[in-house]
Amino acid sequence: MEIERARCTRKFLFGGLVLALPWLAHGAAAEERFLTNPLEGFHRVADDLPADESYFTVAFAPEGETANDWSELVTRMRFNALAGTPPLDFIASLVAVMQDTCADVESFLVVEGEEHTLPMMVVMGSCAQSTITGRDEAFLFKAISGRDALYVVQINAEGPLDDVFRQRWIPYVANARVCPEGSPDPECQ
Repeated sequence: MEIERARCTRKFLFGGLVLALPWLAHGAAAEERFLTNPLEGFHRVADDLPADESYFTVAFAPEGETANDWSELVTRMRFNALAGTPPLDFIASLVAVMQDTCADVESFLVVEGEEHTLPMMVVMGSCAQSTITGRDEAFLFKAISGRDALYVVQINAEGPLDDVFRQRWIPYVANARVCPEGSPDPECQ
């Protein structure tokens, strides 16, 4: 699996309100917090927390839509067993799954580097004719390799990968971050 390593010139925007995700209440005391902006106009449509608490996922869709019938789906994930996993390894596995479920997949690197001393990577692309949903989709993933877990935010949207999708979702994904508990960094407050 190879992800095209083309650099995106769009700058990430930061700011707005911060939402601490609910999975921090599960399992051992977290030393890291996974923070994102709130999703206005969305509601929780699915979540998964196995008995061993090795991971936690929660999905959100626009009001009035469901986990099986959505125009946009935002999924936040925490994988405790994958702490320290390089973001490329995880994102490549997600794209590989998409290659098995899409007639054609295009993906490219938006940015990779470090945030708050943690490795991170953002990839976006498109899935033509998903066998799961029966439609074309645009996607955007951000993976952050934390000390406590691997954190992922995934955006899927019905339709093409276009400027509307980029302008709507790149700032949201860019703002997703993992902060050490008690960090004095203003982005972590």
